[in-house]
Amino acid sequence: MVDTRNAVLACHTPPTAPARRWRQRPGAAASIGDRGALSALRQLCLEVMPLDDTRRQEASVVIAFADRTQYDVRMAARYRTAVGQWREQMRMYVRQARVAGEITTGRPDALVVDTLLAMVVGFQTANCLTAR
Repeated sequence: MVDTRNAVLACHTPPTAPARRWRQRPGAAASIGDRGALSALRQLCLEVMPLDDTRRQEASVVIAFADRTQYDVRMAARYRTAVGQWREQMRMYVRQARVAGEITTGRPDALVVDTLLAMVVGFQTANCLTAR
């Protein structure tokens, strides 16, 4: 019998798997190019939003994984690490956008990143709850 916890850990560590897929896909990577800043942040957010069948399926796995972190210490640690990496990538793009004058709010970068992260995870969750 397959240990599903290990299978999930081995094949998918959300939310870095969508980010890894985003970096590996020539089209998405090409669309970012050297631009960074707000353009890169937007592309990263779009890549993990459940906008097509592939990303809807990924969102379902991400939400299922997050649910298991409530009672599995190992998965919770892995999830915190992955979210931390994703948050840092987003923070880098927010800093670049602020320096470029694309973000002018007085709100701290951490708050901007946390708001975006909550929005994207909210889209993933809503997709799972309203899936046909």
